[in-house]
Amino acid sequence: MAAGLAFLAFTALFPILLVATAVTGWLFSRDPGVVDGIIDTLGLGPDTSDFVTDLLEQGEASATAATIIGFVGMVWTGMGMAGAVAYLYDAAWGVPTRGLLGRLIGLLWLIGAGIFFIGSVFLTGFFINTPWLGNLLGFITPYVLFLWTSWILPNRDIHWPSALIGSAVGAIGFQVLALIGAIVLPQLLDSFSSLYGSLGVVFALLAWIYLLSRVVTYAAMIEGTAGKRALGEQTTEVFGLDF
Repeated sequence: MAAGLAFLAFTALFPILLVATAVTGWLFSRDPGVVDGIIDTLGLGPDTSDFVTDLLEQGEASATAATIIGFVGMVWTGMGMAGAVAYLYDAAWGVPTRGLLGRLIGLLWLIGAGIFFIGSVFLTGFFINTPWLGNLLGFITPYVLFLWTSWILPNRDIHWPSALIGSAVGAIGFQVLALIGAIVLPQLLDSFSSLYGSLGVVFALLAWIYLLSRVVTYAAMIEGTAGKRALGEQTTEVFGLDF
């Protein structure tokens, strides 16, 4: 299930990158220093830096069309990814999926997650001079997103005690991967791009998205198991874990 979620998240990444590239390319046309800031922040090597620069220059040339197409694609693939996450939680709780209604609820989830994510980015900018607040926000952001997911996506009423546990596990997992990724991911991107060119960047991102998908899978499994045990329902063991 984690592999399937990783694939859907990977396909959803393309329209998101299309919009991000168009917007950043537009900023690049007005301030060339934007690209240097991105490269320095991510710690990218020469090969990956050239790839990013060329990508943004192309995005600048077709910013309007790319933004429209990317937004439509982002909504559609995002709804598909929301459906996959809902399936994980429904399977963990042993309840049927919502079907077509689930796609509409997935759109609502996507809008809420997007609003919260954008808000957290702005808040992070305010706390840039207070690292401990920034680190706290780095934990709270995925924690609230997991709670939002537990509340709206699964086809059952939220069980708050188990949702709090599962969301904490997911948020901690995201934080651990974020800390490791700050060191490892730039090196992976540079190494893979040196070996395989632009395709190497795809391999590195797909591997990282798969790890993130595992975190979501385990968060859903832990929540479902804790909830069913608290409610006295039977649990099933899958791959050595109660599910």
